[in-house]
Amino acid sequence: MVVPGPVIKGPVTESGYTPVYKDNGFSCYLIDMGIFIFGTYAGWWYGGTLVNLGGPLIVRLNIFALVLCLFILYKGWYNPTTKDTRYRGDVISDFFWGCDLYPNWFGLDLKVWTNCRMGMTMWPLIVTSCVF
Repeated sequence: MVVPGPVIKGPVTESGYTPVYKDNGFSCYLIDMGIFIFGTYAGWWYGGTLVNLGGPLIVRLNIFALVLCLFILYKGWYNPTTKDTRYRGDVISDFFWGCDLYPNWFGLDLKVWTNCRMGMTMWPLIVTSCVF
């Protein structure tokens, strides 16, 4: 949220909502990789830590993902961000398909944060950890 970048507008939805994104993904990637590699060579941590602690890390990330998805489901039911919601009538379908098209919490787009910032950032970090 604090890394600068140009503002990009997404597609207009059926209800007229236009999502706004900050195009700073590559800058965030460079910052994350720079901190990871610098910290490894500075001796702050071992570069292969993500691989060595892969099992406990995966367990913790799965628990966090489940809690986050339940929160997003609850938010979609009771406080959707936009009028672009889809309710399918049962908890299982709503959980896996989602209700809120653009879940937003305190100005943070939760889909962009989980998919782009968390998911896409972890892949190069894990590969780099494998190298070490």
